Amino acid sequence: MSTAIVPSGGSENSNVFTQQGTVDWTLLSGSTVNFTIEILARLSKAGVEPITAAMGQAIFAGFNLDPDGQIRFSDTISRLKAFSSYGNVMWFGFGVKHIVRTLSETEQGATCAAICACLSVSYDKFFCSKVLKALADQKKAPNSLMPSLSQWAALANICSGAVSSSRFPQLVEVYSRLTQSYSGYGRNALQETTSPDELARAILELGNVSSGTVQSVTFIGGVDCGWLAALAQWLLSLRVDIVAADGSILYSSRTSVDQSYYPQVSVVQRLGRNGQGKSALIKKSVFLMPGRLLLGAKSDLVDSQRHFFSAGSSEWPTILHDTFGADFDALLHPEMIEDFAELLCCGFSASDSDNGQRHVEPWGGLSTTSTESRLSQLSFAAQRLPELIPVCQIAKQRIYFQGRSYGEHNTFPRVLARHCSCDQCKFHREHLAGKSSHFPLLSEKICLEKTALAIFEYVWTLSWLDIDDSVYPSVRGLLLMYRGQKTDRFDDSFPTDTVKDRLFQKPLISIAIELFTGLPEANHHWAGGVSAGCKAGVCAYLPSLKNPTTSPPEQLRVIVVAGHIEWNSKTFSMVKDGRSEMVEVSLGDLASTFVQTYGLNVDLKLRVQETFTSDVLEADLWVSSKPIEPLQRISYHDGHIVDPPPASSSPTRIQTFGAAKIRAAIISSRFTSSCHSESVETNALSIDGPICWSGPCSDAAKYLWVDGYNNKSYSPTSEE
Repeated sequence: MSTAIVPSGGSENSNVFTQQGTVDWTLLSGSTVNFTIEILARLSKAGVEPITAAMGQAIFAGFNLDPDGQIRFSDTISRLKAFSSYGNVMWFGFGVKHIVRTLSETEQGATCAAICACLSVSYDKFFCSKVLKALADQKKAPNSLMPSLSQWAALANICSGAVSSSRFPQLVEVYSRLTQSYSGYGRNALQETTSPDELARAILELGNVSSGTVQSVTFIGGVDCGWLAALAQWLLSLRVDIVAADGSILYSSRTSVDQSYYPQVSVVQRLGRNGQGKSALIKKSVFLMPGRLLLGAKSDLVDSQRHFFSAGSSEWPTILHDTFGADFDALLHPEMIEDFAELLCCGFSASDSDNGQRHVEPWGGLSTTSTESRLSQLSFAAQRLPELIPVCQIAKQRIYFQGRSYGEHNTFPRVLARHCSCDQCKFHREHLAGKSSHFPLLSEKICLEKTALAIFEYVWTLSWLDIDDSVYPSVRGLLLMYRGQKTDRFDDSFPTDTVKDRLFQKPLISIAIELFTGLPEANHHWAGGVSAGCKAGVCAYLPSLKNPTTSPPEQLRVIVVAGHIEWNSKTFSMVKDGRSEMVEVSLGDLASTFVQTYGLNVDLKLRVQETFTSDVLEADLWVSSKPIEPLQRISYHDGHIVDPPPASSSPTRIQTFGAAKIRAAIISSRFTSSCHSESVETNALSIDGPICWSGPCSDAAKYLWVDGYNNKSYSPTSEE
């Protein structure tokens, strides 16, 4: 795009804008804008009308991005990545012709794209759409030019994730923590946003400062002011001070002793949860009413009418302390660290199901020995979350010198509750002492027992995710996981296996997106065979869409990247399985590699098509084969016979199934109990002659966990 959508500056229509940055909408509505057909096609496929892009640039025309801000944003855009699906049919992330790259080709477009991307870091797309509309309203845009809320949402959504790899999300997280309008007891609460109108007014004041219309501005409020401070410093290169309610300076962007220094943006922390009044502008001071704090259960908070402030991102070396603060430090105290280490030893032990079958582990399919399983998990925990190194070292020493069994379901005693001062743990101690009292349903203070459980589940979940280095952890996402922890008010122990099993009972894609966006998810939204999804610039998809021929353990994982789902240059929010065709697929077929099942002469294609839901795709794998030599035939006990496809002179389509079904079939085959002790006989043909094997079905299962490319086994050895 060689020219700006909205004329400004030295163009022949420069009088479209006054010196104060307001827009002459009458002149703008009659102006002519040149688009190439390709640009129009990109906008259309992104779901953004040209008028929406033009209006977006118009409302931000008064902002001045200095060279440093432009370089920071352009460098971030240049680092955006795209990841292809099998056969390069779909793309995950930001393609080379993504619309955010197109918008960033002009200064006006870059300003619009950057602010929309920054908004999407901390707010959902529907709240962003309300803010953009409020900005247009306050700019007095006529209704004849006003895009709909859905169009504003499309513009915000298409820019989401563009700045996730920059320092901006980290700045938001730090500054919002400094400006939080509540004491430590509200740390575990979800924070609602301020109103869209108030945030829009504050954003426009930042624009006035950046353009030199006003010298400085002061914001008074809560966590939303932290987002404003980050925007002012990272994008607009303004000098920022954050001041406590008592006048002490919590942060200053001053880099040296300079007597002439003055902050262009001051943020004053406003303590207290419930304030009265509306946004007011008095001597360039803007008050933003903080949103409500919500302490209820997570399931009670998913409401389309509510908008939550998701802050920004933390960093892997500090995520636990950033989330839990002094409460995490308490878990590392000498009085508690031994119990915390014991919890990790128990939780990461290789557990058995009711019929004696091993549960699946994140690396290598079936766990080998309990010792190996625990050591692998603890090594991963220390590497991914360095704050856990002290407790992991103690846990490893326990494993080496103590051979302790935790029972069938890895049951752990509630020893952590005796150290916790939250109301629910107090009730538990009083109950054990024979005292009766009313059980508190809500607790403002963070529970140390639930904190330890949340960290355990966090490590377990991360071990199943392949996370791109452009994706950073979310404090709000970890808090949502904390809020999902439940311990019985009366029991003196709990099975840690129930925590591990959640990954196989709920959609892992949904869990990953909630974990990295910090926005509560309704589980039913992701039900029904979803193989990929994206929200707020975070995209998660199943490995089968990338390479369906990898080993079953790899197929159980989820890949997380920054960006969106693209197909034919169009953007989508979800990919689902289509309807399986032809014969019913067997677990044996899906749990082995395609090369093992269908031979070397196999044709595999990924078929993608649109649905009547505009932002949802259907994707299926089509498998066809043209055998040139006899294929293996595996004979199980009754009901478990897998026959090879018949030979044919022309390619024959054997089966159509989706990536989500592959994962579901593998999980089902590993947790099934109907054929654990049945006998099995395997007969196969190879270049070295026939291969025969017989034995119990539980031992034969290990052959489902062999990588066909390197013959590496992921199952227990015969000695184990």
